[in-house]
Amino acid sequence: MAQYAGVTTVASMFDVLEAKLPTKSELRQASLGNDCVSTRLFIRIIEAFIKHALGIDPKTKQAMPFRGLFGKVQAYFGMVETQGRGTLHIHFLIWLSNCPTNSVQVDKLMRSPEGDRFRESVRAYAESIVSNTIPLNIETGSCHNCGASYSNLVGLDLDARARLDPCAGLFSAKAGKRVLEPLLVQCGECNTKFSSQHVLRQVLLENRQVIPAWESPLSQTGTLEQAQVELRCRNDLSEAIHTVDERE
Repeated sequence: MAQYAGVTTVASMFDVLEAKLPTKSELRQASLGNDCVSTRLFIRIIEAFIKHALGIDPKTKQAMPFRGLFGKVQAYFGMVETQGRGTLHIHFLIWLSNCPTNSVQVDKLMRSPEGDRFRESVRAYAESIVSNTIPLNIETGSCHNCGASYSNLVGLDLDARARLDPCAGLFSAKAGKRVLEPLLVQCGECNTKFSSQHVLRQVLLENRQVIPAWESPLSQTGTLEQAQVELRCRNDLSEAIHTVDERE
């Protein structure tokens, strides 16, 4: 645990081979029950983020020989907070070189002749570092209006509404608030327009797993068999049995 949290290091591989290594459950329980270990591990993770994502040496405060993920960083600071159960997290504010320093300058730049070029550079940068995947084939979905496959979707130009405050949209009685989902695609058959959120929701609903109901309650032997499988990610057998009972 001390090596895992960065307090000490392993002298040799023989120390690892001879040691009685804890299970995942024991390691998790030990870290949650030891505030010092949790804090040291948190500091180790944050220092790794500062070094590799921001490109700053957390000890010397000097720039690393490589550039961070966000570009050249001029300055940064972070505020550490605790969750309800005492776990730590941090909020960073980062200043980048050659970027607007506040929202007023951003709005001014967006309205200038360079606004389109700046917007395109931000989009290209975001696409270069952010990747989102969904383990489903979008083409298996179908238009709720005409039933045509989503393989015929046609992309729409991004209009100005996509950059507005989402809370300033139309009032949704179902959501109980004002919502704004910009229309990004349309059906190639009936020309019905959809937001990206609608397409994803439709595909998820059409591909949701159907869990069959048990024909009869589990016997005591069946419960114990299920609990043995569940035990690998639970603290003890009683907790595993309770989880199986709740699930069934």
